[in-house]
Amino acid sequence: MDPSSARSSSMRRRRGWQVGWATLTVLAWPGVSAAADAGAATEPGWAQRVQRACQGPLQAPALPEGRHASSGPHGAPAAIEVWRRGTLRVTWQGDYLMAGRTPPAETPGPTGDAVLALPQPDYGQVRDVRPDRAGGLLALGDQVSYRIAVTEVEGHVRLGPRVAFPVLWTRPCSRLQRWVGGCQPSRAFFSPALQAGLMEGYDRSGQHRVAALGLPPNGAVRWLPQDADPKDLGWRVLGEAIAERGVILLSTRQARVFHDGDRHAFCPPP
Repeated sequence: MDPSSARSSSMRRRRGWQVGWATLTVLAWPGVSAAADAGAATEPGWAQRVQRACQGPLQAPALPEGRHASSGPHGAPAAIEVWRRGTLRVTWQGDYLMAGRTPPAETPGPTGDAVLALPQPDYGQVRDVRPDRAGGLLALGDQVSYRIAVTEVEGHVRLGPRVAFPVLWTRPCSRLQRWVGGCQPSRAFFSPALQAGLMEGYDRSGQHRVAALGLPPNGAVRWLPQDADPKDLGWRVLGEAIAERGVILLSTRQARVFHDGDRHAFCPPP
């Protein structure tokens, strides 16, 4: 082979590697989800939902302010029914859940066939309790929020396990600040669009993240969007697309994503 032919062959090989590497880079870009693309291709109307959510009005996320409008006869918060199946029910009173077939007795303390505490270790109280999309309950507190599994076993209600939301902070927090107690924990809130609990804030590495509890199939903790690398992109909740049953997430790079709890897709640039 003459020198000019060898050089031409080498250049073709380099160009081939460059094209292949560029293709792999695009496919591996954080936030590009093969599962989301597959869902878009198989679910009728998915593209239209994404477009409406990305272009339509958004409802701002809201922290729970409390649903105890009145007090019981002993000055304790009134009991509120939060789950019912036939004659089985779960009620919420203060920092407790109570399960049984009859309303809780009018006594100073929690009563029932099963009682589960919802502790707030240092301050505050449970502000709201809501059923979630996976069939459990979300207890939203000032300091700690929980997701509680609710199951029916041989005609009785079982409460638990109780899973706390991950710890996130309202601003970046160093190890020293955490040690001296100088960090303010983020509060969870209920998403009516997702029927799940959400919390956003800074993790130990200083990245802003969004955690969800109460989504199918098992209500376990999930980070939204699932396939975005938290080391590269920080995410926050921009707002709720109520009509499309999802939320819009915003990254530090100003990318917007519509997420309905099962799949997500990037919004087109404005």
